[in-house]
Amino acid sequence: MISASTRSLAVLVAALAVSCAAVDDKTAVEPKAQREYRTGSNIPVHDPKPVTEEERARAVEQAREMQRNSAATKQ
Repeated sequence: MISASTRSLAVLVAALAVSCAAVDDKTAVEPKAQREYRTGSNIPVHDPKPVTEEERARAVEQAREMQRNSAATKQ
């Protein structure tokens, strides 16, 4: 038969073990950009994708400007 003090000690140890457990709250973490890993010397590195609306608009404008310049040089 287990004594009352041994039982209460076991309950106390179990309560401490549960209260010290780490809790990962994934809801507060912002998504991170996906990392790129190069595995060779001749592999091209891509530009990171624009995240904000301003960056997207700037990227679209730069692409249009490059198209205009390439069309102008072909004529």
